[in-house]
Amino acid sequence: MSNKKKIDSVVELTEDLAATHKPFRSDEADVSEALDAQIAQDFETVKKNGYVIIENLLIAPQLERIRDATLPLVFGLAMSTLLTVLVVPLLYYTLARCKWV
Repeated sequence: MSNKKKIDSVVELTEDLAATHKPFRSDEADVSEALDAQIAQDFETVKKNGYVIIENLLIAPQLERIRDATLPLVFGLAMSTLLTVLVVPLLYYTLARCKWV
């Protein structure tokens, strides 16, 4: 007998087919009232501000990997901005002052 689930629709592919993640149900008995209150508060914050800050969500090694991956992007953007703001106007100014024969 096979445990494979038959897929009848593309919509079913959005589910956890391997059943590796237990779905969260706020009405389960093991969910504390404090957690329910925190979830409600976070949801209200998202509706009000458009974002929520979750402290200690990532551990230090994860933050380091994110910093290492994004630093070249930030540095590249800074250099591009520096080039656009300083070098290009200076180049145009210099070219405008040149006497063409």
